[in-house]
Amino acid sequence: MRTILLSAVLAGFLLVGPARSDELPDLAKLSRTIGKEPAYVSKSPLYGLAAFGAKGDQPMWMVLDKSKAEGKKYDVLYLDLNGDGNLTDSGERFTPDKDERFRLKDFTDRAGIKHGDLTLRTAEDGEAMLGLHWRGQFRFGGGYPQDPETGYMHFAPRPADAPVLWVYGDGPFRFQRWYGAKLTIGESDDFKVFLG
Repeated sequence: MRTILLSAVLAGFLLVGPARSDELPDLAKLSRTIGKEPAYVSKSPLYGLAAFGAKGDQPMWMVLDKSKAEGKKYDVLYLDLNGDGNLTDSGERFTPDKDERFRLKDFTDRAGIKHGDLTLRTAEDGEAMLGLHWRGQFRFGGGYPQDPETGYMHFAPRPADAPVLWVYGDGPFRFQRWYGAKLTIGESDDFKVFLG
């Protein structure tokens, strides 16, 4: 399972959760079972999972589907907004806006925290970037890789392989290394970080 941290954009900087890796939640323990799924149009729906909260223990399934079986684009999104594992609930099926992003103006997570402008931007190959205004105060953006070789987040064809985004914006300040080769002692190297 690949875990991807959700980062936050604040005045050009990025924020992530707690400062030490021993404080990061164990997202591998999240259940990969979906209680009830709709009848998908696509033969290959794509799965992603957002884990909200300091412990990452408030999962929200995200499933991309198509409106036409022969369609090239994934133009339907199911979000398990209430976290009950039932993707057939009323109000959990979305289509993209004119900018081709799936969008909810307001979103309240299972901890009762209200956020603004939840968006999901997708590509034909299943690449996805999640964003929201954390507590309506600053913009989060997630799906960025920690290792440039792994590429951006891609939703998976099975729930068991779905990437997990940890969505938590109340953690302390920290650095996250991003896109850089190994550093060489005594040499000059580029070192890029998200700071937040």
